[in-house]
Amino acid sequence: MEKEILIKLLSDVGYPILLAVLLGVFVFIAFKFILLDVLDTINRIHNIIFLIESKVKGISSDIAVLDVLVSTALDVKPDFSKFANKLDENK
Repeated sequence: MEKEILIKLLSDVGYPILLAVLLGVFVFIAFKFILLDVLDTINRIHNIIFLIESKVKGISSDIAVLDVLVSTALDVKPDFSKFANKLDENK
């Protein structure tokens, strides 16, 4: 049955058009596989960036704690304006 349809299509449109359609299908399938791989890579990079961002936020809060501890140990008033700006940005 499929051979008859293919032969009828070939006789109706000719070799160049049939080959162009088959090449189009091939290109579509190739792009589909390439884009799936690209999407997987983008998702992995997104997850890595999210982890780095959360670690940077943790380090930033650790630095703030160390700043307060060192300021108190040296009998210097801590500069809380830095922390107030950070609190406003996190809202």
